[in-house]
Amino acid sequence: PEELFYREWQRELFALAVEDLRRWANASGRALAFAIFEAHDLSDGARPSYADLAGRHGVAVTKVTNDLAWARRELRRLALDRLA
Repeated sequence: PEELFYREWQRELFALAVEDLRRWANASGRALAFAIFEAHDLSDGARPSYADLAGRHGVAVTKVTNDLAWARRELRRLALDRLA
């Protein structure tokens, strides 16, 4: 039971941090960065390549790279904020 509780606690913490990131991205004009992050890192199936994401969103591959780095960094920060 403790193992199950711990896994569910982790899952809920992650879900809350992702929702915090979604709100933060929308409020700060970074909705596209969140959409790229969601399509790549939160994908249920195979992850699209950076080039595929760039083509889908009409941006350069470097923007995809930068947006993913931003989103991952902010998600980490938001998750740690929830732990504090």
